[in-house]
Amino acid sequence: MIKYFLLIFVLNLTLLTVSVNGTIINCGGTSAHRTLTFSTPSKLPETCVYKFKPTTSRVCKIKFEFIKFSLAQPSLVPFPKCVVDEMHSDEISLCGENAGQHVYLTYPSSKVLTLTFRTQDRTGINLPFPIWNIKMTQIDCNTNDITVPPPLCLQYFSAPNGVIESFNFNDGTGQYIGNTTYAICIRKPQRDSVIRFTSSLFEMSYNGEDPQIGTDTACLPALSNPDLSEDHLSIPGSAFLNGIRAEKFCGKSLLASRITSKTPGPFAMYFNSDQLFDALKPETGFTIFYEIV
Repeated sequence: MIKYFLLIFVLNLTLLTVSVNGTIINCGGTSAHRTLTFSTPSKLPETCVYKFKPTTSRVCKIKFEFIKFSLAQPSLVPFPKCVVDEMHSDEISLCGENAGQHVYLTYPSSKVLTLTFRTQDRTGINLPFPIWNIKMTQIDCNTNDITVPPPLCLQYFSAPNGVIESFNFNDGTGQYIGNTTYAICIRKPQRDSVIRFTSSLFEMSYNGEDPQIGTDTACLPALSNPDLSEDHLSIPGSAFLNGIRAEKFCGKSLLASRITSKTPGPFAMYFNSDQLFDALKPETGFTIFYEIV
């Protein structure tokens, strides 16, 4: 009777260990699980590397959902970039406040996707401790599920409405990261669906003296000039409610504004920031509500 009891206890303990290992990955670890969560270790090394292998040959992307994400703010010299702390992959570099955000990263040809956190020792520095709690989900791209993003989308929104924010928006007190380009995709249930965008805050760098007129060539000059800003958000096929058409927005041109886009087929908008920075022209970013109408 005693031997039987001990055997059951050992088996249950083994199952418990497997369950824990299936949902947690530590710094320096490699995982081939379909989904798991990983968080800041209690003893934080200066470099924390996570590696992910696909569960099957059909997996081509990983979705990372930032439940918690708080790193040091970007340095502003010579332009906003992650110097003190950084989350880095082959596709994006992030720091600052990004809780609630998400990214889809594509598996490289090596079939090992690496995510690296680099943090600075806090000894003698008045900085909050870095925090992250991230859910990872592998994406099977050989399905017709609406949650599978189109190719090359760093962010993908499949719901009929939602809020899109620039990284490190931080309730309007942050700075978006410079030298960054990525696509933001929205699922359209019908090919000819119209998307309406309502911006509550929009503030990007611009050229000239008036940030209110920052559209199209005012954001992306027709002739390249290293002294002119090229920061902008591109929304294809868009027009203001008064009928004026514009596709590229910078400065405060979308502040408290509403536009619609009637572009047919799959929809993607594009964020671009350069390596210029002018403290008199804030690079706060944006928060935009979208809805399929």
